[in-house]
Amino acid sequence: MLKFFNLLLILIFSCFFISYGDEFHYKNIPIGGRGGYMGGAYTAVSDDPSGCFYNPAGIVYKVGRSLSLSGNIYTISEKRYIGPLKGTDGSRYDWVLESSKLSPSFFGIVDEIGNLKVCFSYAVPDYIFRDQHQIFYNVRSIFPDNPISVYIIDIYDVDNTYLVGPSVAYEVSERLSVGLTLYLHYRSVDILRNHLLVFSKGESVQANYRESLEEYGIKPIIGFMFTPFEKFSVGLKASKNFIFYSDKFIQGMMSPIGLTGGLSYSYTSDREPRKTPYEYTVGFAWFPSSSLLLSVDIDYFPRPSSEYIDVYNFSAGSEIYIRDDIALRLGAYTDFSNVPPLKENQVDQREKLDIYGLSASISYFTFSSEITVGVGYQFGTGKAQVIAGSTEIQDISYKNIILSLSTVYNY
Repeated sequence: MLKFFNLLLILIFSCFFISYGDEFHYKNIPIGGRGGYMGGAYTAVSDDPSGCFYNPAGIVYKVGRSLSLSGNIYTISEKRYIGPLKGTDGSRYDWVLESSKLSPSFFGIVDEIGNLKVCFSYAVPDYIFRDQHQIFYNVRSIFPDNPISVYIIDIYDVDNTYLVGPSVAYEVSERLSVGLTLYLHYRSVDILRNHLLVFSKGESVQANYRESLEEYGIKPIIGFMFTPFEKFSVGLKASKNFIFYSDKFIQGMMSPIGLTGGLSYSYTSDREPRKTPYEYTVGFAWFPSSSLLLSVDIDYFPRPSSEYIDVYNFSAGSEIYIRDDIALRLGAYTDFSNVPPLKENQVDQREKLDIYGLSASISYFTFSSEITVGVGYQFGTGKAQVIAGSTEIQDISYKNIILSLSTVYNY
């Protein structure tokens, strides 16, 4: 019985299958004050420094030199797992992961060298922070006559991804341009989880879990921009993240008090780089007038391995000039998970959460600069198995508010 109990605890500590941000989803943070708040539907536009990220071919059409900074993004999020724990009175308890974080987003500078446009940019496509501190009372345990009187959970997860590198673009003809970005990819993950269980008869168990990951890679992005008709453009982009170094370790410690058995400790390490998908995007932009822009993007992410599924994501955006010096931008997009739907009567399945996003911003222009204030809202629902080893499936609800300030300076 005790061996099974210890195993159950270890499984609980590894619950919430470690859903790294860019492993299951692809649109976590809006990049750039213009493209980010047009819902990311920017592949057929990309004529500012953030084009180095969306489609480097677009920076050909940037007039003059430009410096772009999206330096402040503030997010407030909540992910709620509905009722994974049962109370002794039959009630259910939710697990809630909350986050509030100020983070960087994008920096880019565009210049000209002969017939080429060159750019250097820094982007943060994933900056995920999760925090949970909850206390549950009178929770059922596997011992019918010894319920858990107090269950304390502390979770602190940080998952950051950074891209930095140069871009170059060339105008092949009046209607066609090509561009290339070569990003250095760096990712750092640190997961800390502490659990304390106090049983009604006085025994207790304290457990600590830590997972850490550091990885490096390169992410080339090749893009094309084609203008088949006046006021209409088509953008194409292909990229892939090639991970060439990965260092991951997991360690756990459990200390029972008043129960048979002493301190237990485990440590594992893994240097196998994870598999990442190719990324393909086609975008369309229409400029019906000098004061209106409409754009649409379709993203395709083929499965990186048999564990995942193919994913299509969609985004749409618009830019409306209210006056010559004020522009309003609106966007909507999907951020679907590459995890297959959960199946009944199976265990240890990854959570599946599909997310939708809305965005809006307002920009003010002067002769040489632009300042943009933006807001975004992400929401979604999904399914998860919180307690590993259990066939029970929980519902997930998710919401995230994004606030940002960005600037562009032309010189």
